[in-house]
Amino acid sequence: MTTGEEVSVEMSSSSGESFPMSPLFRVHRLNEVGLRKAEAIAEVFNRCLFDLQSVCAEGREFSIVKTKLEEAAFFAKKSMANVRENQQ
Repeated sequence: MTTGEEVSVEMSSSSGESFPMSPLFRVHRLNEVGLRKAEAIAEVFNRCLFDLQSVCAEGREFSIVKTKLEEAAFFAKKSMANVRENQQ
């Protein structure tokens, strides 16, 4: 559940100045439940790719399909990781 709020983690730049960490870039460490959910998400996208491979021809368009599936899987996992109950 991402908000526009800044968190209290302070980071330093190469020039030594400090600034608050934006939630957009916060690292999420997953607990066991979160890890299982991440694996389930990967399995869903893998199955989708497997099914599509049986009906689509290899080539430029299918390369784009694979890239977009990879991108969607990334954001699905990020969305899941934002839920506190999935974090350590």
